[in-house]
Amino acid sequence: MQDSERVDQYAAGDIDDSNRDLLTDGIKIVRLVAVDDFISRRMKLHCFAMFASVLLLFFFDEVDFVQTQNLQMDVLWLFLPVGYLLTIAVETPILLVGLASKLSFRQKMLCGIWLTACTYPIVVLVLPALFFGMPRWQYLTVAEILAPVAECVIFWLAFRSKDLLVGSDWLRSFAAIVVANLASFAAGEVFNYFSWFGLF
Repeated sequence: MQDSERVDQYAAGDIDDSNRDLLTDGIKIVRLVAVDDFISRRMKLHCFAMFASVLLLFFFDEVDFVQTQNLQMDVLWLFLPVGYLLTIAVETPILLVGLASKLSFRQKMLCGIWLTACTYPIVVLVLPALFFGMPRWQYLTVAEILAPVAECVIFWLAFRSKDLLVGSDWLRSFAAIVVANLASFAAGEVFNYFSWFGLF
């Protein structure tokens, strides 16, 4: 057996640690924690923290935030490009790191721009019209569930026929999309706190 084959087998977990020195002729092998596992743990932690933040914000209807669902349509059209640029600025870096490593840098960049382009007009233009005058938490609940779910479905439709991703890749990518959406929501709430610096 060639040394390279033995190393590959050990890296895959097919060789016991006790036989490592014998089978590799003393070659020192350092096994590192898989990047996917590390990112997955980090994503779970961030996802939990952001989800808790979202739940807390649902209880505050009377705060002096920009109530998106109560803005007039002409203001929403002005808000659309500003909010879209902020959203992709927050979400794209997360997707570059979080999406499956089998995707190219270009594919990840396009996902950061394209997925938001598919859902953001619905969140900013359609849902505010449907929830006009209604409590903020109702609008946020629908918007913050609809956006990541729709983006996960769009992502799946885009890559399902390419035979590129397997089960763990899909789960990692879906988790990255959810985390990215929660992060952009949190960024939006920060801008809301400062009343969008007088823009809206």
